[in-house]
Parts: sequence; C-alpha cells; structure tokens
Amino acid sequence: MPLNVLIVPDKFKGTLTARAAAELIAAGWHEARPEDKLDLLPMSDGGDGFGEVLSRLLKVEKLTVSTLDAAHRPQQAPWWWDPDTGTAIIESARIIGLALLPANKFHPFDLDTFGLGAALKAAADIGARHCLMGIGGSATNDGGFGVARSQGWRFLDEHEQPIEQWRQLSSLQRICPPAPAEKSPQLLVAVDVRNPLLGAAGATRVYGPQTGLRP
Repeated sequence: MPLNVLIVPDKFKGTLTARAAAELIAAGWHEARPEDKLDLLPMSDGGDGFGEVLSRLLKVEKLTVSTLDAAHRPQQAPWWWDPDTGTAIIESARIIGLALLPANKFHPFDLDTFGLGAALKAAADIGARHCLMGIGGSATNDGGFGVARSQGWRFLDEHEQPIEQWRQLSSLQRICPPAPAEKSPQLLVAVDVRNPLLGAAGATRVYGPQTGLRP
C-alpha cells in the first residue's frame, strides 16, 4: 500500500545542508518505493542553515549587509526580510559562525559577536518590527558583549577605560548604555537548548570545547 512520507531532516553539519539531506533521502526512498508520496520539510535548530530553511518556507527576500565575522574580518553576510510582517531573519552562523573560520587559526578568546550588530542595524533601518535570530553554530560565547558594544554600550574598567575584549571583563566596573535611539525591533531568539550562560551545565562549559576551549 502506498505511504505518505514526511522527510524532516536538519543539516548534516559540515557535510550537507538540510535541503540537500532531504533531497538525497527522498531520492533513496523513491528508488526503493516509487509508489510512495514524499513531502520534504527541511528543518533547523537555529544554527547553520536557519536562514535558508525559513526563507524557503516563508518566501522572503534575501538581502546582504557589510559586516565582520567573529574574528573581525570584513565580509558580506546574508539576512532575510519579510516586508508583509515587518520581520527580519538573521542567522548568526552566517555572520559569526564557527564554520566560516579556518580551522585552528584563531583562539576562541579572540572571537566575539560584534558582527551581529550590523545586521541588527540594517533590520532597524529598513523598519523591521520583529527580528528572529538563530544563534546556533556561532564561534564564540561572549555573553553578548560584542553585539552590545556594536549597539553603543560601553564597558569601563576601574580607570574608566573602555574594555574592548570580553576576556577582560574581570576588570569591569561600570556599564554605560547608549544614548536613546529609535525603537529597535522586538528580538526573538531561536535556539534548541536551555543552558544558562555559566555554571556546571552552562553554555561555556558544555559548548566551549566545541570551539577549542580547554579546561
């Protein structure tokens, strides 16, 4: 009896995108059971491929922004825009992603989230009311320090000097917010884990080793 089959893979990280994985699974299935009806629904966990998956489902416009990767190297990065709902879609992995960096070239302490700020500004400039950001697949875990600096927040030490690298936050004495600006889009974060930032089950200890951190 013919079956209705729903194929819902995530990416095979470092090997296949979610779309490519779905199409290859479908090809193999169809070869074995050509009478079955196949529906493909590639998914994302908020990491690599997040923007591609959502843009196909929602049929939104792809834009680009000049920004920096996690190592502060200039790049052109994609983001997606739905004018009907005023929603911007940002994939952190395409801006500050670990997969964008050469293996073993950069120390994790030298990486941060600063580059996300350009995409957030682009979304605000176009009039976005909502911003959906997938935060998986990043090369860093700076607690948002970099992206906060990109938005005008200042972190000062005991001598009132600015702290520009998150590994120096142990000397933090004062945080200064930016001057009031136009209303920013509502930020919604897409992620598939519930780890806190710190502690035994924190993101630093659990996921830090994946980017090269040692005990």
